[in-house]
Amino acid sequence: MTRFKLIPWLAIPALLLLGPVAPTATAATPQASISMEDGMQYLPMDEAPAQLEGSSRLSTSAVGEVTVAQYGVADFFVANRNRFLAVRFDLPFGAPYTLTNLAFASRVQIPNPARPFASFRSVRILGADVNGNMDKTQTLYRQNRYLGSNVGAVNNIALNIAAGGPATFYAVFEFPAPTAGVADTFPFLSTDVLNTEAGLFANSYASDTSGTPGVPPSLGTFTGTTLLADQNINVALTCQLTGAAPLNNPTATGLNPRVAQYDFTSTAPANVLADGSVPANNYLDHIELVQRGATWTVVATGGAGSGKVTLLSAPADGIYGMRVVDKGGNASVVSNVVVIGNYTVVPGTAVGADADEPNGKMTELEGTALTVPVDGHAASIWPAGDQDNYWFYARPGDEVSASASPLGVDFRNDLDVVIQLVDQTGDVLATASSPSPGEPATLVFTIPQHSGNKNLRRHFLHITDRSGSDLDPLGGPRVLIPASYSLSVSVSTPAAIQQFGQDAPLSGLLNADEFAFVNAGSNPVRGNANFGFVIPRSSGSGASVKLRIYDVRGRMVTTLLSGTRGAGTHFASWSGRDSRGNRVAPGAYFARLEAGRYSRVVRVDLIQ
Repeated sequence: MTRFKLIPWLAIPALLLLGPVAPTATAATPQASISMEDGMQYLPMDEAPAQLEGSSRLSTSAVGEVTVAQYGVADFFVANRNRFLAVRFDLPFGAPYTLTNLAFASRVQIPNPARPFASFRSVRILGADVNGNMDKTQTLYRQNRYLGSNVGAVNNIALNIAAGGPATFYAVFEFPAPTAGVADTFPFLSTDVLNTEAGLFANSYASDTSGTPGVPPSLGTFTGTTLLADQNINVALTCQLTGAAPLNNPTATGLNPRVAQYDFTSTAPANVLADGSVPANNYLDHIELVQRGATWTVVATGGAGSGKVTLLSAPADGIYGMRVVDKGGNASVVSNVVVIGNYTVVPGTAVGADADEPNGKMTELEGTALTVPVDGHAASIWPAGDQDNYWFYARPGDEVSASASPLGVDFRNDLDVVIQLVDQTGDVLATASSPSPGEPATLVFTIPQHSGNKNLRRHFLHITDRSGSDLDPLGGPRVLIPASYSLSVSVSTPAAIQQFGQDAPLSGLLNADEFAFVNAGSNPVRGNANFGFVIPRSSGSGASVKLRIYDVRGRMVTTLLSGTRGAGTHFASWSGRDSRGNRVAPGAYFARLEAGRYSRVVRVDLIQ
């Protein structure tokens, strides 16, 4: 069931095409195209949006100036008819500072040259109460009937709001209730909702005009709250500091629950201050796991640069993130978040850990034992960063078939399954992934001979979401709504072992003692193209690797990998975009791997 409301004339194209939809001559008039029901409404992007500076980080244009911008790539527009949308900013700065600018992109459904604006009923900056909630009695800035861009350009509102230390602020946007004749000025904000590739920041809210849950409640909010569970509204707040700037926040925070421990991991920031200043070497002092309450409370700490905090007991339900503290004692903004616990999301989607948890490590003790065949085993990738591990027995010559099918697909922020078959020595035998988010990942593989031994051996299935996995290590673990999938596994013994060459998919046989480079998924491909390569054990400390994409004329399109990789099986993914982030045209492309003296080219055919 679709959890969000589309403008009527765009509803069918958006669901079928899942991509840019341009108005046509047969489109409804602006007056008829805005739903007359109060609440959340969405508008697909019909062209590349204006981009705000920063994404899941602090950015800078001058010393002492930082912009807090916590979201991924804008991919939709959102409004909340006759209600509020708000974005929360938890600012950690210790010395006095001034809020100087609020930036956001806006547009209308069909721009009208005679009325070239998007009309918000009001735009405000509010403070927070003692519980950290939006406080309408603390109105620090307000402009009624704000006229923003109607074509997706970035609006900048100059501010002059003084703050004396760590504080929480809300940027609040009040939407009108349009009647016939004014829909061409009805405003939308850009939002990161289709993929949330940087993770969820849990800083976007949808409320009624009193700041409480609407009636009926807004789709996509955690039940009983105004917090949106599945998107990051793209709004940025700039501050001028009087004290030292902190380091940027960590990224890619996730939690993998295990039997005896709970591993929170993140990627530490570079050794550069948020205003662009260069600190002393190794300026990061430690990392903190924090839980959101009225403020962010420290739960545990980890070593400098490790990016990891381990708890030996289950954390309480709530919202968690990571931040770094530098050697000057300055704390960063908090990373993307992990939501722990069982919840429902309006209109009634249940989310939470499955009955197999914790099964976060590939061992007999910590993995979930399967008695094959298994058909429709219920599981979920929850919380963000969760890794599910299962084990079963198979012998050489047996054909293993495994499929993980996302449930509750609604065409945005859907589970993008990665499934790997691993033997008991830890070697990855095969990998498969969803052709596109929301689609099943299916793996079929024949167990190879192992030193002439035909006995039963333990094998593992490792299942997770693509974002933050080996196929997309730069992505952030996502808070998936819904997070559930259905697992089916069978083991059969065909007449003979099917042997694969190096041109076969990675579900074929790869020799861990030889260089190899292959397609790790289907070809032709719609969406992401996946590759697998092997650095042989004889390489010792590894090899220098370059993986690049070329077009049919031999022109380089983009570089996927450049650096050293250790011995073992590795994976990479190409999104079908060039080095500037633009999607390339369908057709034939060539992936070239150079690893030491080894070089190999694999063809990739992109289709629409």
